[in-house]
Amino acid sequence: MEKTGRKALFQAAPSDNGNTGGNEILNDWVKILKSAVEGDASARIDLDSVDGSLKPLGETLNLAIEKISTDSADIQNKKRLIGNAQKRYREIIQQNPMPMLLINKNLKIVVTNPAYEEMSGYTTNDLRTMNIRDFRVVESDGDGIKKAFSEGIRSAGEMVVDLPSGTRILEQHSIPVRNDAGEITNVLLAFQDLTDLRREMGEINLLNKKAESFIKQNPQAIAVLGPDKSRIDLNKEYERVWRGGSYEELMRKKLYDFDITMTGGDDFYASYETKRLAVSDMELKWPNGDKTYVTLYQVPILDDNGDILINYYIYQDRTAEVEEKGAIQLLQKQSESFIKQNPQAIAVLGPDKSRIDLNKEYGRVWRGEATRS
Repeated sequence: MEKTGRKALFQAAPSDNGNTGGNEILNDWVKILKSAVEGDASARIDLDSVDGSLKPLGETLNLAIEKISTDSADIQNKKRLIGNAQKRYREIIQQNPMPMLLINKNLKIVVTNPAYEEMSGYTTNDLRTMNIRDFRVVESDGDGIKKAFSEGIRSAGEMVVDLPSGTRILEQHSIPVRNDAGEITNVLLAFQDLTDLRREMGEINLLNKKAESFIKQNPQAIAVLGPDKSRIDLNKEYERVWRGGSYEELMRKKLYDFDITMTGGDDFYASYETKRLAVSDMELKWPNGDKTYVTLYQVPILDDNGDILINYYIYQDRTAEVEEKGAIQLLQKQSESFIKQNPQAIAVLGPDKSRIDLNKEYGRVWRGEATRS
């Protein structure tokens, strides 16, 4: 193919001196070859303008120029493909919602993305002048960037780093990037911001500790039941009230392992039906004949869907109160019997000297009907 504005294929000029003409031809061929090497392989040697002695050389040079032309086109195509791939790669980083940095072997940041800038508080201009060593890492663990560069292995670790946006807890993934020769040229750093998650987990752990402390140190007997009514936890006071042995033994026992009589209030599992507070009075009878009297408060905790997450069964031991009340009632009966059945005439007067009670003998002695029988 001829190149525009150029005499086709450097025809040899005639000369009276054969050597001079041959030198001029060779000089022209050198120029064509040099031009091809420098990137312009459009010209070819005009084989019709040379004699038979130079023709084989001209043919060989044309083949060489053609090869240079083909190789040059391949190189240009490869450069174009590489450029397009690099452009797509950078675009993937730029558009990725995950904070990312691309660094070279000198640990200099060569590519960043808006997600990282928003998370960190750094601007694009700031990051383009920065090295990974410029960040203030408070603490870190796990594998880092060095392993990705030295071993070519994807690695991950966690770090606490001070940024313009504040102190952040980041999970860092280091991904080695190789060239066509398989050499590691860069490492892509992808970050997951765990700051809010860790804060929420800390708050949850604190709440769990408070809940555990509420159960374990509570003076009331408490059992924590799951949605399936199985025991999840219980405290020392529960062990005392239910006389079931060790924590492990009580956790294994079922309701029917105890002699229980519901003496008032709601059913034992009422809160599982109503999903509201339920109150029950219970009598627990033990093998030795002892009885324990408790009031059960069922306190269900619901999830966002209104289903029972856990259910606190809080038992108030009222044994002493019930026994004291029983003793008082017994004394009252004994006192009443003492008055009514006494052979002596008895009247019971109050603080204001008025009669509260009297017996039949009092009525006989005082020759009047007893006011109370």
